[in-house]
Amino acid sequence: MTIFIILLITTVIAVGILTVSKKRKLTLRPYDAVMIAVISALAGFTVYSAVGDQTNRSHTRVAEIQKELKADAKSTGEEESDENSVKEEVRSFVVEPEYQEIYTKLQQGSVGGAYQVAADMAAQGDMKAQILVSELFSKQMDAHNYDKSDEELDAQLNRLLEFQVELEELKRQIPENADLEAENNDGQKKSEDPAVQAYQKKMAEYEMATSEFDHIYVRRAINYLKAIRPDEDGKYGYYLQLARLEAAAGEEDHAREYLDEIFRGKDIREKRWLGPEFAQLSDVFHHVLTGQDSEKTFDRNVKYLISALTQNITLEDENFDLILKRYLRELYTGIDILKIRTSDYPDITVDLAYMRPEDLKSDMILVTDSGQKVTDYTLERKDGSGKASICIVLDVSGSMEGERLGSAKKAISQFARNSGEDNELSFVTFESNGTVEMEPTTNKSGLIAKVMGVQAKGGTNICAGIDAGIRAIDASAEQKVMILLSDGVDEKSLAAEEAARRAKASGIRIYTIGMKGADESLLTIISDQITGGSYASATKTRELDRVYRAIQLRLDNQYTLSYKVDPDSETDKKHPVKVEMRDQPVYDMDEYRIGLPQPDAAGKRRESYADYFHQHSGSLE
Repeated sequence: MTIFIILLITTVIAVGILTVSKKRKLTLRPYDAVMIAVISALAGFTVYSAVGDQTNRSHTRVAEIQKELKADAKSTGEEESDENSVKEEVRSFVVEPEYQEIYTKLQQGSVGGAYQVAADMAAQGDMKAQILVSELFSKQMDAHNYDKSDEELDAQLNRLLEFQVELEELKRQIPENADLEAENNDGQKKSEDPAVQAYQKKMAEYEMATSEFDHIYVRRAINYLKAIRPDEDGKYGYYLQLARLEAAAGEEDHAREYLDEIFRGKDIREKRWLGPEFAQLSDVFHHVLTGQDSEKTFDRNVKYLISALTQNITLEDENFDLILKRYLRELYTGIDILKIRTSDYPDITVDLAYMRPEDLKSDMILVTDSGQKVTDYTLERKDGSGKASICIVLDVSGSMEGERLGSAKKAISQFARNSGEDNELSFVTFESNGTVEMEPTTNKSGLIAKVMGVQAKGGTNICAGIDAGIRAIDASAEQKVMILLSDGVDEKSLAAEEAARRAKASGIRIYTIGMKGADESLLTIISDQITGGSYASATKTRELDRVYRAIQLRLDNQYTLSYKVDPDSETDKKHPVKVEMRDQPVYDMDEYRIGLPQPDAAGKRRESYADYFHQHSGSLE
């Protein structure tokens, strides 16, 4: 039967190609038409077979759901709570009675029955049921799987077949030894041949059409939800589901826009569906950033949130979980306390960085010192952040070869071009060893040329990269910054942490970027916990530009906050400072001490904390 279908498709396509070629007066031998038709038929049959498997995969998904439920129940019972976890454990979600029938039918394998119940409830305007319908769409558990025909799917398939025929014809016009890749590792075009460029353009269109075909079910779910106007009580769930679907379709920027609707709003803590869950998620993530809680607790909260959203149809979403972490990290680190100056106590000066493109105004923030609201303060933007020595540290181990290294080079080059005129840039590479490729310089073009010339080789030794970066940075600079990118795991993680402490002792703040495969835990410790920088994830190469732009904002958009406090005679006392946005869940905290510390065991006192502030705080003086 399979051979008959292939022969039939081959004959139809061959006749069609010959007919079109005659009408357009093209020279095409019958043999050529048959060969193109055979290739197209085989490719088409492969795609057709894949599409035909969707129903089977839908039923397989039901079994997977049951398996996930059992595994989740087991892991929840066996998992030990982390020492630093918040007191409130994440509870298992219990399906709401109104949607129990949908869940039960899925467990029983009645996918069509579950869809029909959800669709009937959704037609009555039930917001939660509408979200469930979109979830079933995205998992190919909808009515299209039970129809004999699907016109949209057929049209997409036919378009892919047309692309394959067009690509084969274009390929015939290209010399045999021509390189058909669009770009080399440095991001430069490989060929100026018009025939090659035409092929590359058509291939890009084909890849886009293939991506659309792959995401056709998710796009149906997105379009379905977009046609619905959410009610006030259900808007959190509505935006969360759209964010998840856009993430599944590979559209992270769109996913972030929907997350903005939730987390940038002023009413995140209002009592509505999923409101308490989002509020707790926000608090837990703040605890993760400050080291008061572990990422496992955050992951459990996300898992519960998704289970509540989908009535246990979906128990976890790893891709969305990663995007949500990146989003919240960037959102909640929008303000960064860089330094607290106490030498003129009771006059306090706080250096801030604001990671947004717009200016920070004094009426946009709230300031507290030692728990007391500060109302009389001034906020001034620094015209220049002073001379900065910025060292770009790049992992060139073997795993970076190819697209990763090429994308990193392009992002670093753009960062160098946008860097302030007074900034000195240096460049370090590391694999098994660390190498200072360029000493501090203001010659941007020279540094970019050096960046574009490096090659990948060797292993991953982050410690060597940090130590080389310390040597490269100008010790006299007002700002000393290291930006380290890696995609690997360093087996000597303790050595890397010690190197980070040496950087901190030299007044260097390290910002780390992890590509897919990187040791995110180590990079977070180096940046967030040891040196006062921040970690950013770029699991896809196209995200690197965004990450480097965010770091650029942090370096360029800085402010000085000044105020006076009532003198405190109590010595050896912590004074916490908090700066937060009025209309966003964004803040940063740090602390200082004043006066004389308590005597040590030998009865000796150190000098005042105002002079040795940097020994007792995460900020540097």
